[in-house]
Amino acid sequence: MADNDGLQATFFWLSVPKMCVANQVPYSNEGWKMTVLDVFALFVLLVLIVSALGMWVFLGMLPGRIARRRNHPQAQAISVCGWWGMITMGLLMPLAFIWAYTNPPRHASSQERAPGSTQPENTDEAAS
Repeated sequence: MADNDGLQATFFWLSVPKMCVANQVPYSNEGWKMTVLDVFALFVLLVLIVSALGMWVFLGMLPGRIARRRNHPQAQAISVCGWWGMITMGLLMPLAFIWAYTNPPRHASSQERAPGSTQPENTDEAAS
């Protein structure tokens, strides 16, 4: 008798979702009935999607903007790296931010050399 009660309880719990769905008919002869809470939920979902997309665009642009603001000579490449970082779900983003904040070493031109430097200013004059 105890086995039969367990079997009945199992069938009861399997039929509960069917009973819940049977009472809530989404389609009727009049069409879909939306309540105020349904509209509010859709509005919240839409706001979340738009804000996530906006954050994605902002984070993709950020390394390039930082590099341009700091007058980095490779700002365009850093911008591309930032967008590829967003496409790869953040894989290249740390590289783009580090690259945007570092300045490459400047090579001294002939006008910028110190007056007492040991290197000759023109290599043609040193050869003769």
